[in-house]
Amino acid sequence: MAYIPFNGATLSWEGSNYEITSFSMEGGTRAEIDITHSGSTRRQQIPGMASARTLTFGFNYAGNADTLHADLTGCASGTLVVGLGDGCSDTDILTVNAWLMSWDLSGDLDGLVTGNMSFMVAEGGAVDVPDEG
Repeated sequence: MAYIPFNGATLSWEGSNYEITSFSMEGGTRAEIDITHSGSTRRQQIPGMASARTLTFGFNYAGNADTLHADLTGCASGTLVVGLGDGCSDTDILTVNAWLMSWDLSGDLDGLVTGNMSFMVAEGGAVDVPDEG
């Protein structure tokens, strides 16, 4: 297994940068499709399509509050970039087209904004969701 240093990792979404504090990825869940029929002697199933990949990030944010709000409230897909800053060079380890599915924020007295963002990867290219109204 390759070792990837995580300290200094950043997330770029819609032009804003976030300091990543944690991450997780899911995308291998498959539904079970029942194909049992009258001639079966026991239940028969096959795997369905894999679920969409989702990425969840914990982050610190030190930018402008208006910019943060604008970035988090859009409904179009965008480019998500995860980079590693190892002190010698910056390396992007992930670039995908994704939709922001959920987010939460909290603020501390020291002014630090922390939060979580979950993204769904747009498999096979982007399909923008039209604005309502």
